[in-house]
Amino acid sequence: MKKLILFFCLISFLASGQNYKFGKVSKKELEEQFYPKDSSANAAILFKNRRTYFQYIQGTGFSVITEVHERIKIYNKEGYGWGTKEMRYYTSSSSNSEKIILSSAKTYVLEGGKIKTYKFKKGSLFLEKENKYWSKKIFTMPNLTEGCVVEWKYKLISPYKGIDKLNLQYSIPVKRVQCKIEIPEYYVYNLKSLGFERVQSKKTTKRGSITITNKSRSGGSGNIKTNFSTQNIGYDIKVMEVSKDFMPALKEESYVSNINNYKTAIKYELSALNWPNEPIKYFSKSWDDVAKTILENSSFGVEMRKKSYFKKDLELLKATTKNQEELLKSILSFVKNKVKWNSYTGLYTDKGVKTAYKKGTGNIAEINLMLIAMLREAGISANPVLVSTRSNGIPVFPTIDGFNYVVAGIEKEGAVILLDASEKYSSPGVLPFRTLNWKGRIIREDKTSDWVPLIPLEHSKKEYLMSVVINDDEELDGFVRTKYSNKAALQYRKRNNTFSEEELLEKIDESYKDIDVSLVKLNFKEDIYKPVVESLKFTSEDLLEDINGDLFLKPLLFLGETTNPFKMKERVYPIDYGAPWSEKFMISIKIPENYQVVSVPQSEKIILNEGLGYFVFKSSQQKGSIKIQANLSINEGLILASNYELLKEFYNNMLKKVNEKIVLKKV
Repeated sequence: MKKLILFFCLISFLASGQNYKFGKVSKKELEEQFYPKDSSANAAILFKNRRTYFQYIQGTGFSVITEVHERIKIYNKEGYGWGTKEMRYYTSSSSNSEKIILSSAKTYVLEGGKIKTYKFKKGSLFLEKENKYWSKKIFTMPNLTEGCVVEWKYKLISPYKGIDKLNLQYSIPVKRVQCKIEIPEYYVYNLKSLGFERVQSKKTTKRGSITITNKSRSGGSGNIKTNFSTQNIGYDIKVMEVSKDFMPALKEESYVSNINNYKTAIKYELSALNWPNEPIKYFSKSWDDVAKTILENSSFGVEMRKKSYFKKDLELLKATTKNQEELLKSILSFVKNKVKWNSYTGLYTDKGVKTAYKKGTGNIAEINLMLIAMLREAGISANPVLVSTRSNGIPVFPTIDGFNYVVAGIEKEGAVILLDASEKYSSPGVLPFRTLNWKGRIIREDKTSDWVPLIPLEHSKKEYLMSVVINDDEELDGFVRTKYSNKAALQYRKRNNTFSEEELLEKIDESYKDIDVSLVKLNFKEDIYKPVVESLKFTSEDLLEDINGDLFLKPLLFLGETTNPFKMKERVYPIDYGAPWSEKFMISIKIPENYQVVSVPQSEKIILNEGLGYFVFKSSQQKGSIKIQANLSINEGLILASNYELLKEFYNNMLKKVNEKIVLKKV
């Protein structure tokens, strides 16, 4: 045990003793052939330093400066992607855009046993416009080779007071990361630590000062003098230093929607301004503050209250519907067809609801705030529900910036029915997958708010009805009808509704290696209020195995799971299915007259602990046929990692059952 402690102390000493000054790359770093603690790594961050501080400029106030220094080791060609850097920044049509300044960038390689340095030429820096709000500066380092080290320093200057999330973990390991955040006493931020790795932190306070130059005029006509005076204002600066040696790589696991949601990081959000001799101005001290702030925002609450632009169309909808349920569906359908989503998310409108209505295109806020306004005007009590998409992370404290999406919510009988008019195939209660991210926050007209579960209670369902005949050539002729409901129906329509039946036939035929598909027919392809029904005809000679004249086949044939998706010894992150789900199989296999049944897998019920799920398998024989029924149900959309071993064993037991063979003997 003492030797182990000494070993880690030695490693820590070596890490802290490394020279991380820019340009001081060592021969030892270049000679290293693999990362000592993870030989599978294609690259590793040898050192990352970030400092964020506030700088006062007279006439404009404080700017937020973030300085970054990174040194990265590239072990092989698969790691070359880490030789390209993207620096994202906010751009505006006004003069208040952020600025990126690349200070220096170099590639280091060993040539003839000596360190050779190649400088990046700043003329090779590319600008890419993501949209009207965001841009990226991109560069690729010169002379990338296996074993090289790349290094760069850059600065982000922002007139805004947001502090970018402090990312401490990446998809490659990090030998050393250290960060310092310095915040004047006038700004109050909410902080939240994210991820599973522990980091060291130290909080201190230091003094800062602002020098303000004042100008005044004195004297009478013809003798005017300009006088200058300076004033020094001292203030406290809160300093937080964070460091970590040997941060492991953030590695993908199955059924994780966005691995970046689990990376070790610290999130900041401005919650209040506390200027001297002024009352504190709160932005998101509490959820009531969030509700009040957003409902008073001109690009949210004000836009949601506009209604003159749709009144004539709404009157026509009301005249052609019999009741409130029909009217709700008509309004949802109308908004979907009237305004198409331009692929921009966002909590606030861009051009405004009137312009989106007129032009027929808009962002998420414009579409769904319009939907809410129309529902309210029709007498249906609807409220906005703030959402953070799966790619945006999970809001954990009172926040506005933590949300990037809005949907409509109708409170009815203790539940909230959610609607999203940006998704063509969504229906009340069935949202697109991108929004199914833990909980949303419903904001009511009286400025109260509550959490609303986004993961649906209704199971995403697939139901298979199959009939199979073993023909005289010992091949299978079969027919299978599959019914997709709820989320499964939405996903099926999104994947396949653009294909003709001929194109879909080709696509399905390519996806199954053991069958040949000859017919595909779809019912209720466009009717979002009914399940999608897919019908296939197929033949197969591969699903039957002939051993010494006996025939062997699996009870579920080509349907269902074939391998366990959970193979890792341990699980760090929750298992995220997006919604509870179920699959139901009803299979009839007709046996040739010259064969008899030797064995059929016995009926069995397998329970996943704590009501999380179950698998029920039933088999029976009738004259000349075998009947198989199977039901698989997972009752939670999100299963904690603490239940991983139970889930893994559940899948193992289920697969053991469905891989048992039906055995037929020739008579």
